[in-house]
Amino acid sequence: MTASATALTPLTVTGSNFSTSGGHLQFTDPNGVGYSSASHPTRVVSVTSAQWVYQVNNGGTTGSWKVQVVNADGSISNAATFAVR
Repeated sequence: MTASATALTPLTVTGSNFSTSGGHLQFTDPNGVGYSSASHPTRVVSVTSAQWVYQVNNGGTTGSWKVQVVNADGSISNAATFAVR
């Protein structure tokens, strides 16, 4: 993903058993700062039981980011990483 303080970039997270409502994505930037998709619900493009599509603003912070799916029941997926350059 290209680093940008202003651009929204679509990110697709694929897996299984995701909540289709009431869940959120939890991001951790390379500095260990956490961000939740719940803070920007209008950026959610779509959610199915197997896929989240979300418009990410990475704030121009480069490095290895982590994302996890947090289901409505509080269960949390394994972390996946993506690079911001």
